[in-house]
Amino acid sequence: MNFQVKKCTLAVASAVLMALLPVTGTALTNEQEQGFYGLRTLNNDVTAKSLETQPIDGFNYVFTAAFVTKGAWGYDNINEYDRFIKVMERAKQEDQLTTEGEHLYKAVKKLGPKITSVSFNELTLSGVNAINSLGANFAQSRKNLLTNHKMYDNNVDILFSYDGSEVSLKTGEQFVLGLIKSFVNDKIQIEYIQEEQTDLGYYESLEYKRWLITYPDTHRQLGQIKYGTGSNSKQKSNQTKNYVDNVLQRIFKRTFLNKIQHNSLILDTHVEGRDVVEALFDIYKFLPSINIQEADEFNKVLADIMTKEEKRLFSAIDNANMFIKYGPSVTGQNQTTEPGRRLFRDLNITFQDSRDNNDDQVKFYFIDPRSLLSLLTLLKGNELGKQINSNENYSYTEDVFKTSQLAPLNSIMIWDFYKNRDNKILVKINHNGKLLKLKEDCQEQIEPNSKTYDWEEITQCLE
Repeated sequence: MNFQVKKCTLAVASAVLMALLPVTGTALTNEQEQGFYGLRTLNNDVTAKSLETQPIDGFNYVFTAAFVTKGAWGYDNINEYDRFIKVMERAKQEDQLTTEGEHLYKAVKKLGPKITSVSFNELTLSGVNAINSLGANFAQSRKNLLTNHKMYDNNVDILFSYDGSEVSLKTGEQFVLGLIKSFVNDKIQIEYIQEEQTDLGYYESLEYKRWLITYPDTHRQLGQIKYGTGSNSKQKSNQTKNYVDNVLQRIFKRTFLNKIQHNSLILDTHVEGRDVVEALFDIYKFLPSINIQEADEFNKVLADIMTKEEKRLFSAIDNANMFIKYGPSVTGQNQTTEPGRRLFRDLNITFQDSRDNNDDQVKFYFIDPRSLLSLLTLLKGNELGKQINSNENYSYTEDVFKTSQLAPLNSIMIWDFYKNRDNKILVKINHNGKLLKLKEDCQEQIEPNSKTYDWEEITQCLE
């Protein structure tokens, strides 16, 4: 492993800390909460109470590890946004926007500076707020455990690892800042060792990019989702095409609409109707991670252009794409669990080091949401969604796999370890405020419905 180790002591005065922490934003509306769109959904539902862990009779708490996904980052599809604006401007110049299209054009032009103001390597304000809160909730849920392990000088030592991504690093810094907030009145110093573990940054690697290019079944499956080959898929593909056409005709007048539908509109390349609608949907799913109020205003305009049923369908396609590329996915596709297996192996090594050296009771991993999805796939297997054969069509209307519920932005998975006098180790896993039940073919629970597992058996099952 190539680590860049940096030791930092953070002890912040209460007044200074409060000035650094932004005010939490407004909650999402029901419509936004029901978006279910891919990796852009923000998770704001985790409370300190839901993260609490209960003691186990005859066992002492010895170690905690937490996997935290990135906070909301800046818009990462600027080229597509610019292309969408050019299409709208061309229609405006040719007087081919409907009344609804005119309203949409004004809205997206107004949003331009806000969409482009935050780099894709930076956290948005919504992202900062959510991660601050998550760090504070983690600290509140385990304050007694952490303070019981403080050093003689009132230091609490933690390990802080991130996967090499700038956004993961900044997520970690904001999480720790939120954690410190919970200790400002306890005269506790948080001291952490910061490690860049690039071997855990699978989705940042050339290995992943090469796999995407050379793995034909993934692209074939994605093609089946969007276009379909069988009669059932063809029906769904026609339904999607109808939805796309319906959205377009609410934006453009007939002459311009015909150009798009007949693939005769050329900017730098041919413009397809599906690309226009996907760019519009991309803005819709991204806005809540920039500014909740702006998203609410935009949704009022979008309501005349894209129905709730159409949003639901496009969201289902989004999740289907996630399922194929990152979930239980195609039979025999080991790539889906490899990133999760790397996380698990590092957790095992870190825990063993903590046991051997009797130090560093807490480790945080700041990772890509897809990595958490991979770890969940490793832990739960097909329970996350039906595994499909390479020649089988996946129905995106089954709603068996929602990325927004499994690994949204600002997610947390906590592993709590307990040891008794005989050195037996038990573990509980809390995923976004709920105890996780492992796949049944892995092992039995210590007691029925306890969701408490023997660590040795877990390692034998998952390694």
